[in-house]
Amino acid sequence: METNALYTLARENGVTVDFFPLPLCKSACVNVDGRDFVALDSTVRGSEERVYLAHELGHCLSAAFYNLHSPLSSRGKAENKAKAWAIKTLVPIADLKKAMANGVCDTENLADHFGVTEALMEQALSYYSNK
Repeated sequence: METNALYTLARENGVTVDFFPLPLCKSACVNVDGRDFVALDSTVRGSEERVYLAHELGHCLSAAFYNLHSPLSSRGKAENKAKAWAIKTLVPIADLKKAMANGVCDTENLADHFGVTEALMEQALSYYSNK
């Protein structure tokens, strides 16, 4: 899914996305009175922007929220849901298989092919290999 399509998806689902200086993290999301908000660090662009936006939308669209007082197990479940949503959205398994069948096999080239970070591609490869 292209970056513009992610922003369209956010709009269609009532998720407000905005940029702010976030020196301690690159992205965050919150649900306030039933409305979802995503904050992205004002320095993120390109593949980083796509990955962070998809991850935060994963939280919003999967209702995978937690707070500072949530137990670690709840936090982990919410993070895993958001990560899985981002992976499935940005690197669909059928497209990954097709790319690999066409000779795009190493992490760096796959990341470039899908327009994601190498870290997300490594997560996607691990996620799909465990399924």
